Amino acid sequence: MTYKYNPFWQQRIRETVRHALNVHPRLTALRVDLRLPDVPAATDAAVISRFINALKARIDAYQKRKHREGKRVHPT
Repeated sequence: MTYKYNPFWQQRIRETVRHALNVHPRLTALRVDLRLPDVPAATDAAVISRFINALKARIDAYQKRKHREGKRVHPT
Protein backbone atom coordinates (compact mmCIF):
# COMPACT_ATOMS: atom_id res chain seq x y z
CA MET A 1 0.00 0.00 0.00
CA THR A 2 1.35 3.42 -0.95
CA TYR A 3 0.66 6.51 1.13
CA LYS A 4 1.06 10.17 0.28
CA TYR A 5 2.57 12.39 2.96
CA ASN A 6 1.14 15.84 3.48
CA PRO A 7 3.96 18.36 4.13
CA PHE A 8 1.65 20.57 6.19
CA TRP A 9 0.88 17.78 8.66
CA GLN A 10 4.50 16.64 8.74
CA GLN A 11 5.50 20.16 9.82
CA ARG A 12 2.70 20.30 12.42
CA ILE A 13 3.81 16.97 13.89
CA ARG A 14 7.43 18.20 14.03
CA GLU A 15 6.35 21.39 15.83
CA THR A 16 4.17 19.45 18.28
CA VAL A 17 6.96 17.01 19.14
CA ARG A 18 9.50 19.83 19.50
CA HIS A 19 7.16 21.73 21.85
CA ALA A 20 6.39 18.59 23.88
CA LEU A 21 10.12 17.86 24.27
CA ASN A 22 10.76 21.41 25.47
CA VAL A 23 8.03 21.07 28.10
CA HIS A 24 8.72 17.41 28.99
CA PRO A 25 12.38 16.50 28.34
CA ARG A 26 11.80 12.82 29.27
CA LEU A 27 9.06 12.39 26.69
CA THR A 28 8.89 9.04 24.93
CA ALA A 29 6.88 8.49 21.78
CA LEU A 30 5.95 5.11 20.39
CA ARG A 31 4.50 4.11 17.07
CA VAL A 32 2.51 0.92 17.00
CA ASP A 33 1.31 -0.63 13.76
CA LEU A 34 -1.33 -3.24 14.48
CA ARG A 35 -1.53 -6.09 12.01
CA LEU A 36 -5.00 -7.58 12.02
CA PRO A 37 -5.94 -10.83 10.31
CA ASP A 38 -8.02 -10.57 7.15
CA VAL A 39 -11.09 -12.07 8.82
CA PRO A 40 -14.21 -10.06 9.70
CA ALA A 41 -14.23 -11.19 13.36
CA ALA A 42 -10.95 -9.34 14.02
CA THR A 43 -12.32 -5.97 12.96
CA ASP A 44 -14.91 -5.45 15.69
CA ALA A 45 -15.16 -1.98 17.19
CA ALA A 46 -13.51 -2.96 20.49
CA VAL A 47 -10.24 -4.32 19.07
CA ILE A 48 -8.32 -1.07 19.68
CA SER A 49 -9.79 -0.67 23.18
CA ARG A 50 -8.70 -4.21 24.07
CA PHE A 51 -5.21 -3.51 22.73
CA ILE A 52 -4.90 -0.26 24.75
CA ASN A 53 -6.17 -1.96 27.93
CA ALA A 54 -3.73 -4.85 27.48
CA LEU A 55 -0.85 -2.43 26.87
CA LYS A 56 -1.73 -0.42 30.01
CA ALA A 57 -1.85 -3.65 32.05
CA ARG A 58 1.61 -4.67 30.79
CA ILE A 59 3.08 -1.25 31.57
CA ASP A 60 1.53 -1.32 35.05
CA ALA A 61 2.92 -4.82 35.74
CA TYR A 62 6.36 -3.76 34.49
CA GLN A 63 6.40 -0.68 36.73
CA LYS A 64 5.30 -2.68 39.78
CA ARG A 65 8.01 -5.28 39.13
CA LYS A 66 10.70 -2.59 38.83
CA HIS A 67 9.43 -0.89 42.00
CA ARG A 68 9.64 -4.21 43.91
CA GLU A 69 13.22 -4.58 42.63
CA GLY A 70 14.01 -1.22 44.23
CA LYS A 71 14.47 0.56 40.93
CA ARG A 72 13.18 4.05 40.28
CA VAL A 73 9.93 4.15 38.35
CA HIS A 74 8.67 7.32 36.71
CA PRO A 75 4.89 7.69 36.56
CA THR A 76 3.36 7.48 33.10
